[in-house]
Amino acid sequence: MRRCTIGLLVAVLVVVLGAVPAGTAVFARDAVELPVTEIRVAGHEFTVEIAATPDHRARGLMYRSELPERHGMLFIFPDTDYRAFWMANTAIPLTLAYIDDEGVILELHELQPFSRRSVPSSEPARYALEVNRGELEALGIGPGDALELPSGLPSAR
Repeated sequence: MRRCTIGLLVAVLVVVLGAVPAGTAVFARDAVELPVTEIRVAGHEFTVEIAATPDHRARGLMYRSELPERHGMLFIFPDTDYRAFWMANTAIPLTLAYIDDEGVILELHELQPFSRRSVPSSEPARYALEVNRGELEALGIGPGDALELPSGLPSAR
């Protein structure tokens, strides 16, 4: 009986996940779909989900158990201001990059899973990028490096 139930669950997941259009990503919990795009950071390509609404920015990478290599989330804000992030309900160790209007990385922060400690920007930022912890450093990416953002990014709300 248990084997039958597991098989049925796997079949349902295949059908449900197969129904998601290409170019979107699905959160493991509550099936939130986000636009996906490619960005370049100091010559290195990343696939990022776009969080451009208040709900998507607040949700971020919560309730995920993994993030593929060279994948992440780009947070787009409607203005340039001081920002703060935390890791409540986020199990993946991440690096956070605060980014200015021009796409230049201002600073990097290593984030601890499930931490409720606020991690503020030291300068006003328009964007934030979250990727697997240590990935930017391993590629030699840091403050002063620029993101090449594609045209047609959604406007922040």
